Amino acid sequence: MKRTMGVGLLWAIAVTALMGAKTYTVPFTSGPVTVDGNATEAAWAAATAGGGDFVGHDTGIPGTLSGQQTTFKALWDDNNLYIYLQTQDTSPVFDANLTTDNQTLSFSKDDFELFLDPISSRNNEANPTHKYQLVIYPQTNASGQFANPPVAFKWVAAGDTDFPFPPTSWVSGLGITVKMVPISSPAGYAAELAIPWSVFDVALVNTQPFNLPPANNDVWSVQVCRVHDAGNNTAASKWNPTATAGFRTKPWGLWTFTGRPVPTAAQDWALFE
Repeated sequence: MKRTMGVGLLWAIAVTALMGAKTYTVPFTSGPVTVDGNATEAAWAAATAGGGDFVGHDTGIPGTLSGQQTTFKALWDDNNLYIYLQTQDTSPVFDANLTTDNQTLSFSKDDFELFLDPISSRNNEANPTHKYQLVIYPQTNASGQFANPPVAFKWVAAGDTDFPFPPTSWVSGLGITVKMVPISSPAGYAAELAIPWSVFDVALVNTQPFNLPPANNDVWSVQVCRVHDAGNNTAASKWNPTATAGFRTKPWGLWTFTGRPVPTAAQDWALFE
């Protein structure tokens, strides 16, 4: 993909940051990452935890039901974006009988939800509807409990409009790998994802070029969310606060990609040998 990074992008990032968007730095990793739901590899130690301060879905008010908070980590390499999600949910109830990707969901039971936008941060939200949306859920039994961890699935949609909802089918998004497990300390559950750069459908969503994989200092708009068992969203929460209107409302937070080794002159010359 074409690599672009100009004054306009830097200005937009500064303006958005001044508006109070939360920020997170995604470090590059050269170490192996095994997607199993546990995030125990040494590579994860280099990633700081984000979240822990999620706010209400519709209100933007800090705090969640019974203080059950959500945290996340992210890493990247030349092939994938890796994300680890963990929540302190002591009584999760997922939709029942989940057995496949893109299954019909109630969007009121427990799940993790992610929204990614590679371009809106560079133009101060002039294109606020561009998004890739993922819902992460485990295989479940008839009671809505884990049936076979770490087997998990994803509901994927993408598009450049908010309505009609859901957005356009995102077929390439089914190439995402996800595992999900219950955890005991703190009590709750966790999910680990590997999102190949190749699954991002530029024609479906984006009107501007962006880097795949990212270049150092590229900034994406991101919202990290969790739904708890509540049909009226009173227990749903999100990372970056917006006053009203739920998860899709922007501005989202900002993720900055850093740390990819820069080839030396000798390495560049070796490419021609």
